[in-house]
Amino acid sequence: MTTLPPRRRQIAAMRLDGVRPTEIAARLGCSANTVRSTWAAAKESFVRQGLLAAA
Repeated sequence: MTTLPPRRRQIAAMRLDGVRPTEIAARLGCSANTVRSTWAAAKESFVRQGLLAAA
C-alpha cells in the first residue's frame, strides 16, 4: 500500500477499515464519487501488484 499516492492510500486505508464512502468524503472534504473512483483505482493497483484477486 505504500506505493499508492498519499490520498489514494488514505482512502484505501479507511475503506479497508469499513468506513463508508460518504463518511470518508465528509472527513476529507471531497465528494463520495471521488472516494469511490479513488478506491476503484486503489483496488486496481492492488490487483496489479498481486495483493488482491481480480473481480
